[in-house]
Amino acid sequence: MSRRRGVGRAAAAHLATAAWALAAMALLLLPVESFPGGGLVAQLFPWGPDKLVHTLLFGGLALLASRSLRLLGAPAPLALAALAATAWGALAELAQRLVPGRAPEAADLLADALGAALAVAAAALREARPAAVSRPRRSQPALARAARAERDAPGTSSRTAHPANE
Repeated sequence: MSRRRGVGRAAAAHLATAAWALAAMALLLLPVESFPGGGLVAQLFPWGPDKLVHTLLFGGLALLASRSLRLLGAPAPLALAALAATAWGALAELAQRLVPGRAPEAADLLADALGAALAVAAAALREARPAAVSRPRRSQPALARAARAERDAPGTSSRTAHPANE
C-alpha cells in the first residue's frame, strides 16, 4: 500500500512539473498585446515586469523539477533542476522567434537562469539547515504525573508549586 502511495506521489510531482513547464511556455509564447493592462503595467514597472515573471516562472519550475528528479533518484537533483529550467527557458526564447510580435531576449534568459538559481539555492539552504531540536511531547497522564511529583517533592509547599495561589 505504501509503495502505491509513493508511486502516486511521484506521478503527481511529475504531472505538476510538466503542467508548470507547459504553462510557462504558453505564457511566454503569447503575443504581448494579449496581456491585460499593457499601458498601466508599463507605467508601474518601467524596468519591465516580464523579468520578474520570468524569474518567478523558472524558479517555480526549478523547484518542481528538483522534486521530480529527487523522486526519480537522480544525482544532484537541485543542480540538474536549475540546468533543466534554464534550458527550458532557452528553448522558450528560441521558440519566440516563430511568434509574430515576439523576439528572444538575452535578458529574459538571464532572468530565467536567475530564478532557477535562486530557487535551488533557497532549497539547498533549507535542506542544509539543521533540524530543530525538540523534546518529545508528553502525554496528558505523563504531564499530570510530573506535576504531582513536582508538587509532592520534599522541600516544596503547595503554595510555591502553584503561583496562582500566591
